[in-house]
Formats: sequence, C-alpha cells, structure tokens
Amino acid sequence: MAGIKEKDLCIAFYTRYKMLKAYNQFSKRLLVFHVANEQNTSRGYTMMLRSMGLTAGVADYCVLVEGGRVAFIEFKRSEKEKKLKPKQQWFKEQCDALGIPYSIQWDVDKALNFLNDFANGKISSSTYQTSC
Repeated sequence: MAGIKEKDLCIAFYTRYKMLKAYNQFSKRLLVFHVANEQNTSRGYTMMLRSMGLTAGVADYCVLVEGGRVAFIEFKRSEKEKKLKPKQQWFKEQCDALGIPYSIQWDVDKALNFLNDFANGKISSSTYQTSC
C-alpha cells in the first residue's frame, strides 16, 4: 500500500464496514462514524466550531456498541508512519485515562478485526493494548 493516503484507508474501511453491517456480520448493534476534524475552513468558522466543542486530535472514527461501550480508531498511512501528532497523542492519553480502547490502524482488514472483536466483547478497556 505504498503511497496510499489516509483518507483512502478511511473510505475503504467505512465502505467495508457498511457492507458487512448490511449483511449482518456483526453480532451486536454498533454505530461507527467519522469525526471530521480535518476540515479546511475559514478562521472564523473554525473558531465557531471550537466554541461548540470541536476538539483537535480526536481519532478518525468513534465506535459505539450496544450496551454503552465506546472505542476510537485512528488511521495512519503505514506502520512506519503510525506516530501520532501531539494533539492526537493528547486525545489518546485522555482515552487511556478513561479506560476507552484506542486503536491505531494502517490496515483495513485489521481495523475491521478490531471492530468485530470490540463489538463481540473480546476487547475491553482492561484488556486492550493500543497498537502504538
């Protein structure tokens, strides 16, 4: 996957997730959504979003699972480029402190495996170790 862009990984992941969900491949109800923090907007609009709670560094995807469990997935272009930016590192540390699983992924299949394992209760805050 040399030269692949992060946005392409995100699109591939979400497309596969929707397909698998449509075919009932997940045993639990779950909701996965992208957190659009990477917008190029005017300074004024960005300030308004921040005043509404926009937080820099939030992971690419939020995962909500039946029963009130939550996890986050951050995509990076490759295993070599998995280093988080400072604000992303801050957000990951907040998740760690709250016991919320946070996964850094660079492979769509592995991200879907994480999603499935989390949905099925194989990953919890006490058992999950980040890929970082």
